[in-house]
Amino acid sequence: AFHGNHPSAIIIDDKGIIRGRWDGWSPRLAEIIRMAIWALKIVPEQGIQADLATVKGLVEEKEYLKALYLLEIMPENIESAALKYQCKLEVSENSAIRYFDVIQEKYRGDEQYPAVMESIMHLVLVSDSRTDAVIKNGLDAAERLLRSGRNGDYRVHETMGILCYRYGESFKRKGVQALENSIPAAKMNCAGDDVIEHLEEQVKKFQTMAETMRRRK
Repeated sequence: AFHGNHPSAIIIDDKGIIRGRWDGWSPRLAEIIRMAIWALKIVPEQGIQADLATVKGLVEEKEYLKALYLLEIMPENIESAALKYQCKLEVSENSAIRYFDVIQEKYRGDEQYPAVMESIMHLVLVSDSRTDAVIKNGLDAAERLLRSGRNGDYRVHETMGILCYRYGESFKRKGVQALENSIPAAKMNCAGDDVIEHLEEQVKKFQTMAETMRRRK
């Protein structure tokens, strides 16, 4: 089917009911459609259970989107919090960042809270994410562990050190990008040649500093 010269994908069930429609196309749309068919047809036909055992199996198979679907229809509890964060981190970093705030607000004070923080700390570490807000999740999780009586655990300090360094690198990249963006912004606002020249010098200065740091590593 076509709508405005864009392809449309439509899912119709065996009763003739339209269960989904997507106008246009994107690289991830095929995956989304396969996921919709799995949820609407395969799950009920095969009697797939929404429980932790099934979710863990899907996570081991790296079927994070399917695992997340089951987690979303399960009752929310701290036992599934780390798994849910892991799936969200694989599917959408922004969703994981928001969910970390939910975990802190909802489960702080629970006896299993430190264990969840430890899991999240390691998940962020092995993810090798370059997103500063994700790295901050790992740092905050490490900080919670230190406050919970793990100050003598060298592994927490080691992980925190690695994440601190990664967090700093992320902000350096963001700083250079902000300086680069300042030049077109200045030109758009008809800034003088002296301002443009100053900004270009700033960009070169910090780009050189960043390149020097990379070579030292």
